[in-house]
Amino acid sequence: MPSPLVVVCPHCSTANRVPAARLADRPTCGKCKQHLFTGHPIELNAANFDSHIARNDIPVVVDFWA
Repeated sequence: MPSPLVVVCPHCSTANRVPAARLADRPTCGKCKQHLFTGHPIELNAANFDSHIARNDIPVVVDFWA
């Protein structure tokens, strides 16, 4: 059985373990109970950037701008 993927919640930045087979089932965060995939970009800041980039097992696209 494959190990679960770590998905960081876009709402509270909590790391969640989600089985790969359940990614399409609209998984929710274990802490804040909101959906892990919103279909919208999120704004990262100094406080949550590292947790989203370093802890996610799913690809993350980052758009830097000034």
